[in-house]
Amino acid sequence: MVLQLGAWDSSVLAKPAASYIPAFLSTGPCARYRGARYEKSCARSGNYSDGVHLQPMGDPIRVLIAEDNDELRSVVISLLDTETDLRCVADTGLLEEVVPLATATDAQLVILDIELNGKSSVASLPQFKRDLPKVRFLMHSGYGHPALIAGALAAGASGYVLKSGNADELVHAIRKCMISWPA
Repeated sequence: MVLQLGAWDSSVLAKPAASYIPAFLSTGPCARYRGARYEKSCARSGNYSDGVHLQPMGDPIRVLIAEDNDELRSVVISLLDTETDLRCVADTGLLEEVVPLATATDAQLVILDIELNGKSSVASLPQFKRDLPKVRFLMHSGYGHPALIAGALAAGASGYVLKSGNADELVHAIRKCMISWPA
């Protein structure tokens, strides 16, 4: 489930966020991130069923993953490795490392867990946006409460995707964040 600015859909907001980690652990590390082939074919053709069209790109999108769950972070890294137009340039489990790593690696997008080691990523977003004005932030969360989503978007997130979603949703959200708005 993906929510982004200008894409408010009350039927999507009303759906509860399932707990991601138990499903992830009970079905294997890659089970939640299948469907990358579909996204690859969409990326090659530039056609998505929701009308999003991608322009051909030269270099892959440089992604920093900020997630404190090591297993989930590894799965997301593996997912990005299967995509020709996405590249994980760094990963961290600490909120304090986001700005230095994004600066050092010239990341274009940060997949940011809603809470890293007990600290609110949403509260840090305004400072991140000041320090990294050209970087986009995609919130990756297990919580789908409308107030939390609205708060993250108001704080400067380019998008919000639930961990209970599948690989197609995460990959599509990354691509949509990069083409939807100017940084």
